[in-house]
Amino acid sequence: MEKERKHYPDIAPTGQTHVRALKFGDLMFLSGTTALGTPAQGASLVEQARAALGKIKRIVEREGRTMSDIVKLTTYVTDIREYRDREGEVDAVWAEAFDGDYSPNTLVEVSSLAHDDLCIEVEVIVGF
Repeated sequence: MEKERKHYPDIAPTGQTHVRALKFGDLMFLSGTTALGTPAQGASLVEQARAALGKIKRIVEREGRTMSDIVKLTTYVTDIREYRDREGEVDAVWAEAFDGDYSPNTLVEVSSLAHDDLCIEVEVIVGF
């Protein structure tokens, strides 16, 4: 099986040594996506979550899929307490993005992300 590297510079650019997604067989692995480069960068966790999921949705749709084709998510946050304190708001963002068709989602607290003003990063696996 061949690997197909995918880039989406108009949606979520990556650095020279990075690739946004890799399609392998019937799966596409999308690297961690954040609010980087959007008006939500540096904003609240809720706004950053909305921006990250918006980028993911655009990429998934460009591939002819929908958010319901996502089979696994991993969500990284820099402050689990803030996530818990705003869980209702974050859940509303997820509900909006996934229209009630949720996939497994692992939540992990990390000490930091690639930029100091980012507080949430989401990576997904999409089924084809």
